[in-house]
Formats: sequence, C-alpha cells, structure tokens
Amino acid sequence: VQNLKKDGYKVVGYARKSLTVEEGGRRANLLESMCSNLLERSLADALFVSSHSKANAPFCERD
Repeated sequence: VQNLKKDGYKVVGYARKSLTVEEGGRRANLLESMCSNLLERSLADALFVSSHSKANAPFCERD
C-alpha cells in the first residue's frame, strides 16, 4: 500500500453497518472504530460510510 501511495495512488476506505438496532450511540461508536481501523491499518486517504444499508444493496441506493 505504501508503494502505491508513493506512486500517487489514493486509498479509499469504505465502512458499512447493516440495518440493525443498537442501543444509544453504539452504531456511531462501531462506525468510528471501523473508520479508525481503515485510516490506521489500511492507510486510507478518504472514507465513505453507509450507516444503514444492506450488503446486497447497489452502491447508488446506499445512504
């Protein structure tokens, strides 16, 4: 990944949560954790997040 970034590529991360019911701010906390992992482990330069979407939904229909 670091070599690709040196060559000018950008790494884009994607985090998604299914249509489930979590207590209080749990959904936000889980998404924040996923985003942190994408930034730190995958060295993502940008993130896209879908907070309430089905895995089989087309990207254009996700939130």
